[in-house]
Amino acid sequence: MHTKNNISSVNDDDYNCLVLYWIMKKKKGYDLSTSKYPKWFANTYGIDFNVVANEYIVKGDLNVQGNIVSVSQVGMETLKRYDYVIYVYEHPQYEISLDDFRNTSNLGKVQNSDIAWGIFNQRSLLYFGNRMWKSLASNYAHMADLLVEEKKYELAMDYIFVTAYIETSGMLDNNELTPIMSEYTSNGWKKRFLPSGLPNIFSLEINNYWVTVPFLKIQEELKLDWNDIRNKFIKNDFVLSMESNLPFKYFEKEESFEIFKEAIQNGGKKGIFSLKDVTAKLKYNSPNENSRDYFYASVENKVNRQFNRY
Repeated sequence: MHTKNNISSVNDDDYNCLVLYWIMKKKKGYDLSTSKYPKWFANTYGIDFNVVANEYIVKGDLNVQGNIVSVSQVGMETLKRYDYVIYVYEHPQYEISLDDFRNTSNLGKVQNSDIAWGIFNQRSLLYFGNRMWKSLASNYAHMADLLVEEKKYELAMDYIFVTAYIETSGMLDNNELTPIMSEYTSNGWKKRFLPSGLPNIFSLEINNYWVTVPFLKIQEELKLDWNDIRNKFIKNDFVLSMESNLPFKYFEKEESFEIFKEAIQNGGKKGIFSLKDVTAKLKYNSPNENSRDYFYASVENKVNRQFNRY
């Protein structure tokens, strides 16, 4: 199975149009005698470049002058017919397959970006209904990316905010919680693992590619200071709605914002920003052993602590 960021298709000839697309982007055409084409044709899509190129020559999609081939008018029409394949190829971060496009009744009738938006909306309903919180956060991030591409920065910011809020909630798919470990005693620090503990103080993460990178683009365009950003985050309708729908969260939205801010300010080129770097800076990340407010590894643990108060 060919895979590229969840793009999948077995022996799918539609991907052959990428050969035309790649040749089209070369201003002086492509010299067949060089065999200088990317390995991803074979490794990712199972395309034998030379075989496919020769097929396009026979069909008239490629003009030939000596060893140089270029896309003909027939080839341009072929690219237009398969433009959704190009869209999927150019947007691997959206995790959309060719079948996602083919299964819509709008293929060829509306812009590919509108079809992508429809796919995202369907996924949002599916993920929300099945309490797949991590997948929902990922999908919201894809929606934000699409909105940034369309220069709809205010709306993109809404989706970034709710993505960050779900990320810091600790909720995973199937209503599971991110397991965390806390280190504390009344007389000093020591390791103490909660029931499903992992070897990190925090395993919650703000994802750079879901949150930090697109938000930096938004911030640059909207030129907002952090007071404005905080007010928009705290009062955001998307965040408020998610606040009432999430079954559990480690942090309130004010705390979530501080973590979000820390990630934005320090994420930079990091692929993943870990909260391990933030724990010393945020006072609510240092609870004592009897804390009833933070560091819950499970809903059951929270309930037990509530009962133990009496």
